[in-house]
Amino acid sequence: MPPPDPTAFRREQRRVAAGMAAAALLTALILAAGLAAAWRGSAPPAGDRLAAALRIDLLLVACPMAMVARLAARRFFSPEAIAGSARDAPGSPAAEVNAVLRNTVEQLALAVPVHLCLATLLPVPGRLLTGMALAFAAGRALFWRGYRGGAASRSLGFGLTFYPTAAGFALACALALVR
Repeated sequence: MPPPDPTAFRREQRRVAAGMAAAALLTALILAAGLAAAWRGSAPPAGDRLAAALRIDLLLVACPMAMVARLAARRFFSPEAIAGSARDAPGSPAAEVNAVLRNTVEQLALAVPVHLCLATLLPVPGRLLTGMALAFAAGRALFWRGYRGGAASRSLGFGLTFYPTAAGFALACALALVR
């Protein structure tokens, strides 16, 4: 394999940075809108806020469910992939969907606990959690769609999934420290 072209690498880095910057800007807008509403109105009991967060997070769970269904279809209709992931050739359609699925489950494992923490720490978290969940779902769709195109093609999707969770984690830590 020939060494990578440094110019092409830097160009790809710039494209990744642009996607991540766009995701950071969208995350800031989502958080600003959600936090503006987080202290408006009377706070429902914590149990009600947690239940609402779990209902909202059904959207997050739908993302890996869709990918599991797609992976099952890829396996069922592929003579090479029907045997399972141990036999997936790198770059095969089943391997690609499996990689996106793994990444989505990793993101889900971070997002749900952060959402539950925010539901307990914020008096009215519904708008913020809804925005974060919508960003997660949109991010996963963009990540999946752009997966074959490389890092730059999936950077916005990754950022829309990860940045709201990371920002929510930082917010939850800050709120936990002042309580």
